[in-house]
Amino acid sequence: MTFNEPRVVAALGFDNGINPPNRCSKKFGNCTDGNSATEPYIAAHHLILSHAEAVKRYREKYQAKQNGRIGIFLDFVWYEPLTRSKADNYAAQRARDFHIGWFLHPLVYGKYPRTMQKIVRERLPKFTKSEVEKVKNSFDILCLNHYTSYYIYKPHQPPSNVNGYQQDWNAGNG
Repeated sequence: MTFNEPRVVAALGFDNGINPPNRCSKKFGNCTDGNSATEPYIAAHHLILSHAEAVKRYREKYQAKQNGRIGIFLDFVWYEPLTRSKADNYAAQRARDFHIGWFLHPLVYGKYPRTMQKIVRERLPKFTKSEVEKVKNSFDILCLNHYTSYYIYKPHQPPSNVNGYQQDWNAGNG
């Protein structure tokens, strides 16, 4: 495995600053420095690229001799709509895209989920053509750590004008 739960590193280290390197915007935690609007996405992007590079190196240099497999562990929470409303269904899908899709979608398709592209826009790094080729299918085995499930709803207030990874979801749980 190249990484265990890289989303935790990006989100908790660079959005709310709970984990090292403890970076976040002042509004989101007790951090001395950071930008929750961009840094989680930049960190995740580089984690994905470094994973892909490690897989490439392993496949080229060691896999044939060792007859091994290489992959990644992703943390996973299932988000179920609170009601059958379209708004709650969209909120649950957004939550899934921002949680598991953030890392899984690039590994399978070579790009971030459309939901993230639409919401995060220019704050979300883009893969170059050569990076897409390297990232796409960069696993032999995919492992999931599933912790829990939540009911998700569309909040009854407009999206926050404060940018950050958690705020970009615009979903509530209950």
